[in-house]
Amino acid sequence: LNFADVFSVLGLYSATPKGEFIPGLEFSGIVEQVGATSECGRATTVEFACDEARMRAEREASGFKPGDRVAGVVRFGAYATTVMAPAHQL
Repeated sequence: LNFADVFSVLGLYSATPKGEFIPGLEFSGIVEQVGATSECGRATTVEFACDEARMRAEREASGFKPGDRVAGVVRFGAYATTVMAPAHQL
């Protein structure tokens, strides 16, 4: 729990999403899966501006494997049970 989390829940943080949202900017946990899509088929990576950016993201992700302990940051949603985050945010 940090300053921005408290302010976002109270509606006082300027970057708070409109409508319902899951708070939390920082998380820690254990890697369940590494790859471009999740088991439910949702994309877990962003759209890349060029092939070079996509290849760099794939190299970063290759440094992780299921079972690795990680900590990272996201733009809200860190208090969810499962968080999908690009490797560069870990």
